[in-house]
Amino acid sequence: MWLSYVKPNSVTFAKILSTCATMGDIEEGMEIYLRVVENYFASNIMVVISLIDMYAKCRTIHKDQ
Repeated sequence: MWLSYVKPNSVTFAKILSTCATMGDIEEGMEIYLRVVENYFASNIMVVISLIDMYAKCRTIHKDQ
């Protein structure tokens, strides 16, 4: 997608983050999040929910003790 000069939208980012969550691939998800910020979708509710879901499924959200 990055090489074809197609500009992704919020649905694209949400789906990719959801896929990263399913696969448990936190490194790829963090790379996608950088692209989200670059493309100004960090405040999109669908993207934010997918991002939270990814972090939760990859077990990177910790409860304070």
